Amino acid sequence: MTLGLAWAIFYSLDAFIACCAIGWQAHTWRKRFALALMFGACDAAASMLASFWSLRTPEMVTFVVYLLGVFLFVHSVRSKPRLVYALPVVLSVDNLFGCASANVIPAVALTTTVAAMLGMTLAASVRRGLVLCEAED
Repeated sequence: MTLGLAWAIFYSLDAFIACCAIGWQAHTWRKRFALALMFGACDAAASMLASFWSLRTPEMVTFVVYLLGVFLFVHSVRSKPRLVYALPVVLSVDNLFGCASANVIPAVALTTTVAAMLGMTLAASVRRGLVLCEAED
């Protein structure tokens, strides 16, 4: 089970990093929680598909999908903030191509949701601290 938990933590790092970037935007706690749940659900769904349907792709395909995720995020920040809700689907593709077993899926959902919430909370706290520092000057 420790190997499965390590796998779940490893595959939730992308959600943590993306949510650190998303957290800089001013979202309500309700939106943050909904987005974190979306990350967890999408990673769990992709892991479930991977446990039934084993796919192997070259690393270049995975890299291109991640570049698409970065493009979506940058584009969403600038013009359409609602596109940020497409990120959980795009960033769950790594779980689709991973080697998951069905007994790890609940751990994937939980660790990804927690990692996403931690990332957004960390970024929001840093943002709030910077705003307070600027206000004091």
